Amino acid sequence: MAKGKFKLTGFARFVLFLLVAGPVFFFGVTFLKGEDPMTLLKETIGLVEPERKAESLPPPPPPVKANEEAKEETKTKVKTDQTQINAQVKKLKDDLEYKDERISDLYEENEKLRTELKALKKGSETIEKLQKQLDKKDEQMKTLQAELNKIKDIINGK
Repeated sequence: MAKGKFKLTGFARFVLFLLVAGPVFFFGVTFLKGEDPMTLLKETIGLVEPERKAESLPPPPPPVKANEEAKEETKTKVKTDQTQINAQVKKLKDDLEYKDERISDLYEENEKLRTELKALKKGSETIEKLQKQLDKKDEQMKTLQAELNKIKDIINGK
């Protein structure tokens, strides 16, 4: 059996896939969103005039109150808002002051720990030096002990 005359490249296969899968995905997603895919397609292409929805209209303005009553209500609301804002500013200032103090304390503690660490490093170096000296003295003592044993053996006649 002979092979076909046409051989599709990878890109051609991809384009064919998109031609088939694109509309399927469009219809599937539109249907899942709860809309009519055909109507949406027609509106997008311009075959049908889009329907106006009531949701897109702005809400009606609130009823107009008496001028004095509205002014009084506004003043009361402004005073309440100002009181809340002042309380919040005071709380934030207190928090800032506390955190500044905490930062200062932590900085001092950090410096103290650095000083202690330097002292410990110096002490550690001193201990290492003393340990080396002690090891040398132990070696010298073992050498002297061995020599002393030789001398004892010579004296005892062995």
